Amino acid sequence: MTRPMALPVLQAGVPEMVKAFPQWVLWRYERQGSRWAKPPYQPNGKRADKTNPAHWSEFSEVMAAYEEGGYDGIGFCVTGEDPFTFIDLDHCINEQETGKEAREILALIDSYTELSPSGTGLRIITRGQVPANIKRRGVEIYNRAWYLTITGQVYGNRKEIAERQEQLDRLIARYDAPPVETHVATTAGLQEEDRAALQRIRNSRQGERFTRLFDGDLTGYASQSEADLALCSILAFWTKNDQQAMDRIFRASGLYRPKWDTRHGNRTYGQRTMDRATAQTGEPLAPAGDDRKQMAREPAWEPSANIISAHNLLAMKLPPRQNLLDPWLPEQGLCLLHAYRGVGKTHVSLGIACAVATGSSFLGWEAKEPQGVLFIDGEMPAVTIQERLRHTLATMDITRAHNLQIITPDLQQGGMPDLGTRQGQAQVDAVLTENIKLIIVDNISTVCRSTLENKSDSWLPVQEWALRMRGQGKSVLLVHHDGKGGQQRGSSRKEDVLDTVIQLVRPNHYTPDQGAVFEVHFRKNRGIHGEDAKPFEARLTSTDGAFHWQTRTLEESNLDKVAMLLEQGYRQKEIAEELNLSKGYTSKLIKKIKNQQP
Repeated sequence: MTRPMALPVLQAGVPEMVKAFPQWVLWRYERQGSRWAKPPYQPNGKRADKTNPAHWSEFSEVMAAYEEGGYDGIGFCVTGEDPFTFIDLDHCINEQETGKEAREILALIDSYTELSPSGTGLRIITRGQVPANIKRRGVEIYNRAWYLTITGQVYGNRKEIAERQEQLDRLIARYDAPPVETHVATTAGLQEEDRAALQRIRNSRQGERFTRLFDGDLTGYASQSEADLALCSILAFWTKNDQQAMDRIFRASGLYRPKWDTRHGNRTYGQRTMDRATAQTGEPLAPAGDDRKQMAREPAWEPSANIISAHNLLAMKLPPRQNLLDPWLPEQGLCLLHAYRGVGKTHVSLGIACAVATGSSFLGWEAKEPQGVLFIDGEMPAVTIQERLRHTLATMDITRAHNLQIITPDLQQGGMPDLGTRQGQAQVDAVLTENIKLIIVDNISTVCRSTLENKSDSWLPVQEWALRMRGQGKSVLLVHHDGKGGQQRGSSRKEDVLDTVIQLVRPNHYTPDQGAVFEVHFRKNRGIHGEDAKPFEARLTSTDGAFHWQTRTLEESNLDKVAMLLEQGYRQKEIAEELNLSKGYTSKLIKKIKNQQP
């Protein structure tokens, strides 16, 4: 699912009345399961709790951070103590036409109105109070313990926040049932391990469903009891059936209510619900084969699409996509490096990791600034990785080595993560931090063990994980072996979503005594062309405890080989056959050599 594009925030359009309250946060789109969420952030880059005033800022502070880039918009946290009520009308605008229900509400509540970030919804801000937050399909009303995005994109000429208490009362009366005061979801009192579990769940394929349930959204459930059981079933899996942890997290959710502690016999309603959930879940961390079946049983992504008009698209403030490593490794990029065994894949992938982490260059590729990197090594002994790291970093800024984090087999107590399974993905999700912008998987065979290379469908769990990482603002570089035919081993489906595919190839007539020397070929390259995409030769040497790489174009390499064969008495036809070059290209090289001679 393509990352949504938000309308730019128009500072002048935001009412001065709401600007005056220091209850502002930032937000950006992040993938949670099959859904693009809008989690709130503080200007310092840390996540914000919509119910914690210590995480809120002045309007000027969030606008300054927004204008620096890295965020999609700003938001306001309503408290119940400020005078505002927000009315959220989702997906009510289609081709500039407003839906019937939205028109009726707009006519009733004549107050400040703006477009939502997608340009397809409306938000009304009025002065007045409601007895509780209300959620109905397509219409949501908030005046406490919530945060809402603000665009300043005024709709019509509705620029002023007006007092509309009587009209709010009439609006509430339109619904079949009176609103029920719900418990506000908050993580403020949770233990650190509970917060970590919440983050892992939100990053999983169940993230969308979990977030809705945790926030108290009953959409799709016949009763709250069914929703309670659904939330407990998710918690049972991710807490390994730990009912104490399940209870703590459930009490922090929007579904918690006094009924949870109502006793029937010797068990409370909450305990009986958790009993049912753990009985359904069984052993949560199943073997790889069972895990794939469990993933297949999870609900598929909802078939939805975000539509935006050309007018709104042109008005958007979209930051340019930068490269982590010029010219081929972009932010939110998915890439593949493949070669035969022993050619030098790990040398190259580790060199890329060190260059990005330290803001250095490697093979002529340049990292303009240091970024966090997670290197997942699936086969090397720790002592070998240590030695290669020492040699690679010897020519880079070693003081920035802390930006490079490593998972390697010898240092694992419970075995390496398997990214082909939900359990393995959760293990990696648990150690990811905001500053990690590049994940390198070396290699697919050892880190994605449960995938069947020749079965294209078997690759889907890894592909969806990679897409989820991209949605969270991270790039992924996968390393893989070549098969007998000289192409990356297994299904070609691996390349479907990739930006760049690089293959390392041994030169003709290579012999082991030459060491690490190979040709670098771009087999797929989005956004790079010309000189940047030309193949070249790379050669590794080691002196004084440091790795040194020399690169040259393939033409320069071929010129040297042709010159050597000419000195040995080879003729043009023989040289072409020996080097597997065309006769025309060989003739061109011979002419260049002769022109260079004095």
